[in-house]
Amino acid sequence: MTASHPASPACTAVRHTALTLVLLAGSLIMPCLAGAAPLSPGDILVVAVDPPLPPFSSMLFEFTRTGAVVQSFDIPDAGDLFARDAAVDGSGRVEVHEGRSQPVLDMLDPSTGQWSSRTIAGWGGNDNYNYGAVAVAGASVIATDEQNVGESGATSGLVRFPLPTGPGDRPVTNASYIDVAVGLDGLVYALDSQGAVDGVAIDVYDPVSFALLKRITLPAGLSARAIAVDGSGRVFVGSWQAALYRLSPAGVVEASATTFSLGLGSQSLIDVDVDGQGTVAAGASRGAAFVTNSAFDPAATRLLYRGNGYPTYVATTPGAAVPVIRSTWGAVKALYR
Repeated sequence: MTASHPASPACTAVRHTALTLVLLAGSLIMPCLAGAAPLSPGDILVVAVDPPLPPFSSMLFEFTRTGAVVQSFDIPDAGDLFARDAAVDGSGRVEVHEGRSQPVLDMLDPSTGQWSSRTIAGWGGNDNYNYGAVAVAGASVIATDEQNVGESGATSGLVRFPLPTGPGDRPVTNASYIDVAVGLDGLVYALDSQGAVDGVAIDVYDPVSFALLKRITLPAGLSARAIAVDGSGRVFVGSWQAALYRLSPAGVVEASATTFSLGLGSQSLIDVDVDGQGTVAAGASRGAAFVTNSAFDPAATRLLYRGNGYPTYVATTPGAAVPVIRSTWGAVKALYR
């Protein structure tokens, strides 16, 4: 099912007076900036929920790495609750996971401000607002699919939609994933909660065949809610316990930092992303979004967005490195061409 939506209207000051941007150099209250221009490579996207009262609405902001707002868009909120994650595809369109028990995939062409939406029967979500994720694997969009009441395990795992249009399918079923990421190494990484609150392991898939390549068991106590993976296979974990972790490809902790040590106060992290230049972006449950580097250096940390106590999610735009889809099945087929 696909629906299109008109370009976002100019934002009204009344609706968005609650949105406050706080830069490290000081505080700045800004009205919503209507947008209709291609994304700039290397910028950071922030998805923010705009209360104060239901029905909640969602906004998409484009920031420079130094914290300047470039443009913003009203997300159509075509599902049954607010937006939960975003990713940028190879054509510069923004793919947004939006909704709760009846999610939809919203797609934005930022050059025109035009939105479209599609879904797949039985696609489910969770009341927990830090669940629900989307990632781009080559010519496909991958999203988490959670089991709704009355559904079987065959309707949980991952859903996949072709780009730019077309019906979805289910490449992975009978799994309990709370986050999904396509690493800069081109592989698909799914954070497995095994039905619990936090992620306990990461399943790594071939991006084309979705053959399971390996499973990375996470160290105990991480309280993992979000993952991102760089070109070397290192895993960045956003923790509900206000911390960032960097793990080796085998799942061994190499570095960590609390949001206190980064000068951000207490922020339970629910989304994380990394780009080819080593910039790590993170979104928090109570309305903050920030960037740091892969070493978690406080001097390299910048607060991009401070909302009004509702969740934020992040995405990096393709800049120095774009994931190369590395299909093991494709390599086998190439031997017999």
